[in-house]
Amino acid sequence: RRPVTAGGNVIRVPLTSEMVPNVFVGVTLVRPRTGPPGETIDLHAPDLRFGVAELRVVPQTSRLQVTVEAPDTARPGDVVPVAVQVRDERGRPVRGEVTLWAVDEGTLRLTGYQTPSPVGNLFRPRPPAFAWEDTRRDLVSRVQPPPLPEASGDGGQGDATRRLLDDRERFEPTPLWAPALETDAQGRVSATVTLPTRATEYR
Repeated sequence: RRPVTAGGNVIRVPLTSEMVPNVFVGVTLVRPRTGPPGETIDLHAPDLRFGVAELRVVPQTSRLQVTVEAPDTARPGDVVPVAVQVRDERGRPVRGEVTLWAVDEGTLRLTGYQTPSPVGNLFRPRPPAFAWEDTRRDLVSRVQPPPLPEASGDGGQGDATRRLLDDRERFEPTPLWAPALETDAQGRVSATVTLPTRATEYR
């Protein structure tokens, strides 16, 4: 809360790393009565204005260099080693957490999958999330709406029919999913994947 003068007013907002990638600033301007009301128009009546602006905050972070090492070819059913090396922008090893997965290449091509940028996913823009209330609303009674009827029905879907599949019929689009692997002091971590017994290509 601070007084303002007519014309332009500058308010400095300190930005922190918690505000990445954006933050919203709201301003509520209240003007008290400035004089008696006129005969036809009350130009001196109290007034209230509200505004909001979005501030973009650029993250001051560097991107990591990630290298994945795996055999170019392998036979169905083989146990394949996969090694990951993580370095910073200066080539130094980095301790961190790695998510490693392997997906059937045919499935990715059918869906037109493109490898997403982790930077955009880590720093998604925030939508405005705030509430603004005016005490003058309390002068009007609020009628509570009737409660909604509860959902009925048993929601049963029947017994699912299951059929056992042998190894050749079973399709594994994601034979490897390791969501939380930690690199060592040298920035390295490894895992193994057992390939399904069907010929295909994985990314």
